[in-house]
Parts: sequence; structure tokens; C-alpha cells
Amino acid sequence: MAPAAKSYELLDQISVAATNGRHLQEFLGGYNVALDPLASSLGLNSGEFDQLPLRISLDRFCRLLDLLATVTRDDCFGLKYGQHYKIGGTGPFGYGLTNAPSFRDALRFLVRYVGINVDLDALNLITDGDQIVIQWAVSPLIIKTDQFNDYAASLIMRELERAAGEPLRPVQTQLQRHPPQDKSLHKNIFSSRIRFGADSNQVVLPASLLELANPSADPVLFELMAKQCAEILNDRKTKKGIVLRVKEDLVGSLENGDTSIAAVAGRLAVSERTLQRRLAKAGKNFHDLLTETRTELSLRFLKETDLPLSEISRKLGYAAPSAYTRAAIRWHGKAPNLLRS
Repeated sequence: MAPAAKSYELLDQISVAATNGRHLQEFLGGYNVALDPLASSLGLNSGEFDQLPLRISLDRFCRLLDLLATVTRDDCFGLKYGQHYKIGGTGPFGYGLTNAPSFRDALRFLVRYVGINVDLDALNLITDGDQIVIQWAVSPLIIKTDQFNDYAASLIMRELERAAGEPLRPVQTQLQRHPPQDKSLHKNIFSSRIRFGADSNQVVLPASLLELANPSADPVLFELMAKQCAEILNDRKTKKGIVLRVKEDLVGSLENGDTSIAAVAGRLAVSERTLQRRLAKAGKNFHDLLTETRTELSLRFLKETDLPLSEISRKLGYAAPSAYTRAAIRWHGKAPNLLRS
């Protein structure tokens, strides 16, 4: 199996509720674009987007939103789709958020049960003095995240506005996505104080919101939904395999971190010997896995992005593009510029 194919296969372990795509075809009507062939080209069946509790690959869904942004020539496609999406009817998770008695309850519910909707790499809630900080990120192995992060940020804001019972205006916002050509929509939805190209996605709200009561809450239904969400997560909770965990750690460390086995083991909170044993059980050794991670990322960067070779070289942990070129020839049999063309 080719390295890129193996990479995609591994990424399919990270999933999102299929219903996130349920309104895409309707939304695309305004662009006169057909969803089915584009979804099929990425191995997705758009006919499944209405099926709860079906889950699909988060990586493929991210690439679908990116492809739709390209086809529609709208680099705010994900943000606009998030505004169009009909929230509140997405099973226990959506109904739970809608019926949270207070804003504080809604935030805690969001952080605790977000896995019902999407496998995020992180979702953190920080209350710091007079501010509430909500941070999130997807797996570093997923490359095409601009449109999905816009979509997720838009949905988070809309869900929290429902819980607050009033429009919300973040104190500030930061997004991992590249700066859009036109920033006006982002500033209108989030804040004039918005930063792009950040290390993580983050929305900052005033802490005074915490005690806001939800005027349309149903506390009994909220508790019932929380119980159902806990049962669903318990039933489907599967730990990421050791290979996926190591690759995610390596991707986050290639550019500026320590990629030695001792450093990776420390970050994963296991001994070096335990890590070696678990990798061996999965048919891998650490050195080969490091090379495999670089090889797969190299192919994906060349295939899926227009990043300059110098930036790809840096992201893969090479001090000079020439070192990356030599490695790429060894991995792929061709120089990166020839492989890309």
C-alpha cells in the first residue's frame, strides 16, 4: 500500500458525526454545485449525511469542505455553512446544549461531550479572571483544516448564543486558518480583534456570561441528554492506537521539538521500553515510524497544498531545503518539485 494511502487509512480512525454534512446539498444550491460527485471523489457517501449515529472520517470531511471552498471559489465557505447549518436537532448532544439551564452548564456540557459530534485533539475551557477562554484543535495529522475550523467556530458561537439566549460578542478570537481574502465576515461574526494563523483556535468571552440563565431550558431534558451522551461516549470510546498517538506527537514535534524516542515516550507518559514494546506489538519500530511519518506528510503536503518547498522542509524538521530534497528523492524516487508537477 502506498504511503499516502496508509496515511489516509490511519486518519479514518478520527471521526465526526455524519450529520455535520446533512445540510451541504441544500446550501450548495446557492452555488449551483452538485455534492455527490465531489463527496465520492474523497470516499464519502453524501447519502449517509442524514444518518445518526453514523460517523465518517474527519480528515475526509475536512478535505470535502476544502474542496467545496475551491469549487465555489469562496474561501469563507466553511464559515457560511456553519451559519446556515440548522442547529439543535442533532440528537442528545444538540438537545443537551439547547436545554442547558445556564451558560456555565452549556460550556461544561460542550467540553465533556463534544466527542459525540467530533473527535477533537483538544477542547479546553479556561476561566481566567474576567474572561472565559474556549480553545480547540483537530489532530495535527489533518492538513486541510481551514474550512472545518471556520465551520466549528461558527457552530460553537451559535450553540452558545442559544444557551445564553442572546447574541454574543467575543472579546477576541484567534483561528488556525490562513487569513481569508476578505476578513469582514469573520469580524462580523466573531470580533474585530481576530487573529489568523494562530497555534490553536480560541474564542474569548466575558466571564460575566457564566451565570446567565437559559430562558428556554428544560432541566429534566438536559439531565436526560447528559446521561445519554455519557452512555454513548462510554460505548464508543476507543483509545487511539499507539501508532496514531506516536505519529500525532511526531507531527507536533518535527518542526521545533525533540523527536527522539525518549522525548516521545515522556510526552506520552510511558517508559521508553514500554513504548518500544507497544510499537513492536503493532508491527512497528520507532525509527521506521519516524521515517514513515515524514514520508506520508511529504506526499500529502506536495499533493494537497501549495506550500513552498522551503516551508514543507521546515515542517518536516529539516534545517535546509536541500536536505529535504535528498530525503524526498530517497523516499519517493523523485525530487519534490518533479513529484508535485
